[in-house]
Amino acid sequence: MADATTMRIFAVANQKGGVGKTTTTTSLGAALAERDKRVLIVDLDPQGNATTGLGVDGRQFERSVYDVLLNDVPMVDIVEPTGYNNLFVAPATLDLAGVEQELTSVISRELRLKRALTSVEGDLTTSSSTVPLRLDS
Repeated sequence: MADATTMRIFAVANQKGGVGKTTTTTSLGAALAERDKRVLIVDLDPQGNATTGLGVDGRQFERSVYDVLLNDVPMVDIVEPTGYNNLFVAPATLDLAGVEQELTSVISRELRLKRALTSVEGDLTTSSSTVPLRLDS
């Protein structure tokens, strides 16, 4: 069992679109936040529906999850508050649509998100992510 300082990470993923990945992620995040857990939702979908669904305007950011994955910007630098206590979002922008292709030559690209989450680990007990639909899988 995790202690109070250990962050738990949940990933909601499915190849099929329209199955409720974003709804599940935001609902789970909101429920955990209501139980006094500090929750970060990492929106990895270029459409940014988790970002906007939490009341955050995704067009207002200089940096997003794209910058975390591609430019090594610390996750903590992009986290935005939502309108809910204890609930935060790492916003997605349309730039994410090309990040996979841009990372093809980067060594250890599959570990970039894991490493980025360590920059917020002491501040949060839960992190959820909504994973984009991949058509080439």
